[in-house]
Amino acid sequence: MKMWNSNFFKKTFKLSGKIWILVLSVGLVSGGVIDHFAFLGNRGLESSISRIRLDSPNFKFINPILAADTLDKKQFLKYRPLEKEISDYIKQTQASSQLEDAGVYYRDLTDGSWTGVNEDEKFSPGSLQKVPLLIAYLKKAETEPGALDIKIVNKDPQDENQAPGSEQSFKPSKIFQYNQTATVRELLQLMVSYSDNNATGALYDNIDHDALKEVFSDLGIIYSDDKTHTDYLTPKQVSLFFRVLYNSSYLDWNSSEDALSMLANSDFKEGIAAGLPADVPLAHKFGEGYAPSDIENGKDIEELHDCGIVYYPKHPYFLCVMTKGYTDPENLAKNIKAVSAIVYNDVNNRYK
Repeated sequence: MKMWNSNFFKKTFKLSGKIWILVLSVGLVSGGVIDHFAFLGNRGLESSISRIRLDSPNFKFINPILAADTLDKKQFLKYRPLEKEISDYIKQTQASSQLEDAGVYYRDLTDGSWTGVNEDEKFSPGSLQKVPLLIAYLKKAETEPGALDIKIVNKDPQDENQAPGSEQSFKPSKIFQYNQTATVRELLQLMVSYSDNNATGALYDNIDHDALKEVFSDLGIIYSDDKTHTDYLTPKQVSLFFRVLYNSSYLDWNSSEDALSMLANSDFKEGIAAGLPADVPLAHKFGEGYAPSDIENGKDIEELHDCGIVYYPKHPYFLCVMTKGYTDPENLAKNIKAVSAIVYNDVNNRYK
């Protein structure tokens, strides 16, 4: 047989073309790192993809992609019913005064498709800020061996979990006690698994704050030093902290696994966890925010959020629900539970 027989060449080219189309299609819808396929000649598709790159002065020849997004959720028609159901629920609870405002962001981590309701609304993140602090410490440990084994003594007699103005409605079951000694790793576990503010304070005081700010700036998020009363993080922005851990695009593999393992050991069983079957793993963090009081109405505005990765078999997804209202946090937790159940049922009906 002649190698350059025209029919042979046409068949080979046709087959290889299909393979390349398949490879490029998988790459373009990936929920992780999406590179630039300029040779496709599809400028419309290119313009709809946003990329966050690690613009670091430490690298001369590389510019790593940390995360990539398709900008317009309208292209994901399959999520229209889910978006409507979440939107209708929020409107219903707002009408009954159980909720003042809510933002929801959902993302399928297998293909990067997403939807949301008020996903760009800003909230006071509260303890959600502990996730970037966790990332900052693990990033430090990658270049400073032994950084997680450093011992810290709690010399503050004040229990920060009960400090005036920042009392927690959901009390930590384990805390960093006064005069107790613990390693940085143990404090990180207390901070994210039990949301202990004593551990958080000790960790915050023992790290270069520029390292924490760098985590935010690397992901294109403006950092705020105000820990209590500033609405500055959106549900979609919070997703970036979890997505770079899931994709291991910011920390190395072991550090990313370590972080999500700690988050999967959270003892907070309200919110997202309450809307899931007990056997579905969840790596998440909740946060209580404190919005400025509504002086005109003489009411305090409470905020409660829960964000994390739900490890649905073969189709893990990220969900972030951020809420605020003139009500107690327990009622806000019920609203988060309801949204979590809505999303889980939609995913389960699609993939079961």
